[in-house]
Amino acid sequence: MKKTDPREEKCSSGLHGQRRGFSSKPAEEELILGCARTGMEPLIAERIKDLVGKGLDWDWVLDTSTRNGLGPLLYRSLKTLAPDAVPPHIMDKLQRHYYQNVARNVAFDDQLGTLLRGFQAAGIPAIPYKGPALAASAYGNIALRAFVDLDILIQKKDVQRAADLMISLGYSPDLQFTPDQLEAYVHDFNELPFIGPNKAMVELQWEIVPDHFVFPV
Repeated sequence: MKKTDPREEKCSSGLHGQRRGFSSKPAEEELILGCARTGMEPLIAERIKDLVGKGLDWDWVLDTSTRNGLGPLLYRSLKTLAPDAVPPHIMDKLQRHYYQNVARNVAFDDQLGTLLRGFQAAGIPAIPYKGPALAASAYGNIALRAFVDLDILIQKKDVQRAADLMISLGYSPDLQFTPDQLEAYVHDFNELPFIGPNKAMVELQWEIVPDHFVFPV
């Protein structure tokens, strides 16, 4: 038997029209989706202000937004539009999560710069992928995206040289291979993970996904 979402039960009660308003989604989901944007239209902003004033399941909002990497966007939107309407303990948690994310992302960005300079000096073409690069291009601000590792695209022919460079820079391979084993691994897979001195994960990638998942273009 399918487990009923308690928010759905609340929306199916007499508060259905009041809490759902113009959307078919529960108010908590509508709030998160409304805040999950880098630009805010006036109509969406007014809707967010209206939703915040309703009896929301704030613990669910907090948990769902942070699990899906939307905590920073949610915090910025609520801080801008309706900071006094959010329960203080929820706002405090969002703020703490936001600044922890800022500190982590700045450290990752600095680490990425050091790595890219190392690749450039070694003559290994490398492109930052996802992580700070995606945050800067898609969000316009590295503080607004949550990520937990760094991804760097390289050419397949450079994997051994790149792996040696990573080790020389103080990174430990998460997987240990002999040269022959590494050659076989590179043929069948698409990424090689390393652990940095600060325990941060860095993945060298030579394909977006393994070849056995896609047809080559």
